[in-house]
Amino acid sequence: MKKLIIHIGYPKTASTTIQLNVFKSLYKNGEVEYLNHIGAHSEDLGSYIVKDIFEYSTGFTTVLPVKELELLKNIELPISILSNESLSHVSANCPNPSYRRGVYDNLERLHNAFKPYYDKIELVMVIRDQSTMIHSYYTQEFFNIVREDSRYSDMKLWIQDNFGAAIDQEELMFNYFKMYQSAVSYFGEDNTHVLLYEDLIHNKEKFMTQWASILGKDSTVIKDLFDKKAQNVTVRKSNSRSTDKPSIGSKLSLLSRQLKVPKGARKFVKTLVPKKLTSLKMGKEVEMQNLSKDDIELINKQFGASNLQLSKQAELNIEQLKSFGYPIGS
Repeated sequence: MKKLIIHIGYPKTASTTIQLNVFKSLYKNGEVEYLNHIGAHSEDLGSYIVKDIFEYSTGFTTVLPVKELELLKNIELPISILSNESLSHVSANCPNPSYRRGVYDNLERLHNAFKPYYDKIELVMVIRDQSTMIHSYYTQEFFNIVREDSRYSDMKLWIQDNFGAAIDQEELMFNYFKMYQSAVSYFGEDNTHVLLYEDLIHNKEKFMTQWASILGKDSTVIKDLFDKKAQNVTVRKSNSRSTDKPSIGSKLSLLSRQLKVPKGARKFVKTLVPKKLTSLKMGKEVEMQNLSKDDIELINKQFGASNLQLSKQAELNIEQLKSFGYPIGS
């Protein structure tokens, strides 16, 4: 039986650690096939390219990538893995990080694409309390957000426009219950897994055991892989956070937009510049203050009811969620 495990993040839930320490290691050991969604050779990913499938799944093309899908028939290993946190919050309907909406249709497209080629598909979503998630996400994406809309250098305005009362629950980013409902409808309740990022911090044994069960491995093996500690960490300073330094690629993108370079030309130039160069960091970090009481109150109001529903349907311990800071409605 061939099984596909789809890991959709969320952002800021140790996705990089899982990908580099666990998935990559299992692939290198010949235990799983690690699907390559970037479309170019990478020492961190497998040889089966699914770039067009990924583009289809996020809605950037409506053409079913049959050629890539048919090649998946050649995979002999029993487990394949597709892991990218963009699946949880990026789609053609909301590609702009300064203004995003729910992307729950991504799961329908993933299901439609992969179902004919795998006997079983399991979906894993790792969640984090929305207050720290939103703050960490904004900090990580700050330069991309401001590049699209300079007004959003004001974090409070970005939060209001993306998570304010005017945003419908059906479109709300980081609505875990809505994502869970979508996953269950396509993959089934038994094949939809909700893990808590906070367990990695406070109950590592539980987190490792959950991943081991999903991957069909011994928990000690998964723990050893996690302990390599490759991470993508948002820099902390006292009671605030700081962004990473902006990349050369980010600065070039901003410059090209300011010069009104056509989108097609920007894409062509991007293919010519080595990724190692564009990923280099330069410039200054930007320090972020903590969320205000008003920000936290707004977030709690928006997510309290849906988190309560999630706890009931996914059978999550409500008291534990509260202790971890998740907004929980009455």
